[in-house]
Amino acid sequence: MRASTVNRRFRLLALLLGVVAGLGVAEIGLRLAGEPQSEVELLTDLAARFQPPPLSGDCRAPAPQARLREIVEPSPHPDVIYELRSNVETCFEQVPVRFNSQRVRRDSEVTTPKPVGVLRVLVLGDSHAFGWAIPEDATVAAQLEEAFGKLTGAPVEVVNAGVPGYSAYQQAAWLEAYGSDLEPDCVILLFVANDMGLPHFLLQPRESGPSRLWDWARAATASKRWFTFAPNELATFVSDVQMERIPECYRHMVGEAGYREAVAKVARLSQIHDFDVVNVFDYSTLEVDSAGLVSFQEDLGITALEMSWPMDVAFRISKADPHLNRAGNAEVTDFIVQSLISRSVCLTPDKSL
Repeated sequence: MRASTVNRRFRLLALLLGVVAGLGVAEIGLRLAGEPQSEVELLTDLAARFQPPPLSGDCRAPAPQARLREIVEPSPHPDVIYELRSNVETCFEQVPVRFNSQRVRRDSEVTTPKPVGVLRVLVLGDSHAFGWAIPEDATVAAQLEEAFGKLTGAPVEVVNAGVPGYSAYQQAAWLEAYGSDLEPDCVILLFVANDMGLPHFLLQPRESGPSRLWDWARAATASKRWFTFAPNELATFVSDVQMERIPECYRHMVGEAGYREAVAKVARLSQIHDFDVVNVFDYSTLEVDSAGLVSFQEDLGITALEMSWPMDVAFRISKADPHLNRAGNAEVTDFIVQSLISRSVCLTPDKSL
């Protein structure tokens, strides 16, 4: 065998051993650096690369607009999945939106402990509760705050905890993770037809790789998106037949069974933290046992308010956008207020005193 051939093979072997040794050193270094990032931490770091544009005057076009993916981020709580970013001021859907450090749509902080004599109401829901494409003062929460204040003559705070794309299960999980700490006297669930389906954004849990170096490389080359979209047909209502298409980690959240579990969780939290629960709903477009669901809620001590959701185009953002405008939210607000007056629920502060 020629000396040149031997030398080439020797150099190739040396190169290979050097690469293996380098990878080994890198693996040891990553292990000595501490515990690897969790999946949520990796996704949160990825989401942090995409920030909403700062609020700057008029939000109407052509002002820069935040995208939905830029005003939310992965949640450390698995069943919450994603949540509003904290301390955000930006333009979204051509209106100004502001989130405080408690991740709710509100200019100011929610004071805790709650001042004595203040009636504090928490409104949970999806984009309808959040106030899609409308100013904060046009939302159900803002209109309820004004109406309750006039009605009771007491200081009133109605906190808008709506998050676009949330399911009923996420709303219950958010209440457990964050909402109960805000010390509400009453929690109002604003249910719409797609709240039994999958959330708008889904995370994709991935198992750890065979080494720390593998996990680091995966994170470094990750897709720019920290989420996947739920299929449209599974983001509204999930039947037993469709359940096989749901990722296993989300199956407990969806369908009528997931909805019942969410409602039961809210009821348990109300007993622990001593607040009233009101569920405003319209099941008319869903293939569910409406009477059974109402009975189920009432047995849990929840005030169930069935209403016909405003569908006329006069109450919508536009013909193409079914979200409610100021007038539509006024219809919902008036229904809630009149219903609560007749039932003497949710209008008394400091129940525990």
